Amino acid sequence: MEVDAQLTQQLAVNADPTDAQFRLLVESVSDYAIFLLDTSGRVMSWNAGAERIKGYSANEILGRHFSLFYPAEDRAAGRPDEMLRHAAEDGRTGAQGWRVRKDGSRFWADVVITALRNRSGALAGYAKVTRDLTSRRENEERLRVAAESLQSLTRRLVQAEEAERRRIASELHDRVGQTLSALNINLDIALGSLGESGSHDLRMRLRDSLGLVDGTLSTIENVMAELRPPLLEEYGVGAALGWYGEEFEKRTNISVKCDDQARENGRGLRREAAIALFRIAQEALNNVAKHAQATQVELRLDADDDHMTLTVRDNGKGFDPVTSEARATRLGMTTMQERVTAAGGSLELESTPGKGTTIRARVPFSP
Repeated sequence: MEVDAQLTQQLAVNADPTDAQFRLLVESVSDYAIFLLDTSGRVMSWNAGAERIKGYSANEILGRHFSLFYPAEDRAAGRPDEMLRHAAEDGRTGAQGWRVRKDGSRFWADVVITALRNRSGALAGYAKVTRDLTSRRENEERLRVAAESLQSLTRRLVQAEEAERRRIASELHDRVGQTLSALNINLDIALGSLGESGSHDLRMRLRDSLGLVDGTLSTIENVMAELRPPLLEEYGVGAALGWYGEEFEKRTNISVKCDDQARENGRGLRREAAIALFRIAQEALNNVAKHAQATQVELRLDADDDHMTLTVRDNGKGFDPVTSEARATRLGMTTMQERVTAAGGSLELESTPGKGTTIRARVPFSP
């Protein structure tokens, strides 16, 4: 509980309102409402902190039942008596909830009630300590709202980025790709029309141009596939990861292990989460190629009842996440974190110098 446990323990030991040391202890604590109740719950003592927090003077509150500090709905539900019963049975009970001031306003309270017993063990009353946590609760609520707003903004940014990727891929296919295909046909026709009697140098230049066009078309196809992986929407993130791992291995000569189970998993994953995992894998492999000095990478997809987990593990040099060397991957990790946050998931990074790096991204099946 938020209320100081040592304070309540002292109250249980020294709860004699006629004791000078007890009165000094209670009156010196201004951040807490500290008062005694009799066995039925009537207020028997009152301190300055209680007057400040609850708004009642001692003359106004002494002898009245402490249930008046509770909202009407809690009183109707018997919550005050329930708190006393738990304290009597267990020695101490605590809770957080709304309480009511004299002026009717509410505040969020952290409350501890301690049962007091005489030398024979009979119940003599209760010590009650209350702290006003309204400001803290309001700050926590503001942080929660800000976090939700940030997640919503991140989701919209990720969606906009994916929409732009699809648009660029479509433009490359419809305009650049088709134009290059037409140019390829024209060059092939020109080469055929030239015949063997034509200039040898010209034929060589045409063949060279055809090769350049073919290479450019192949590059554009690869770019389009990375912008909008054809397997992702048709067969799921597992199949897309298998394809991308093969392409990555061809480009970098870094061995990629993606087992058959990983290729099959992910079919039922919602589109937003599937895209997030694929993009995280892309970024993680990009970091491996740039920084890890690895010879092998493992891609895994594991599903439980509620979540899908992507694991990217390399056998590279690793790093200490708190050192300056780790900053080289900071931008990549930020991008991954944004994507997994937008999908409602979580991201973990593990790395040790000389022992490689492991990244885990976990996303829920349902938003």
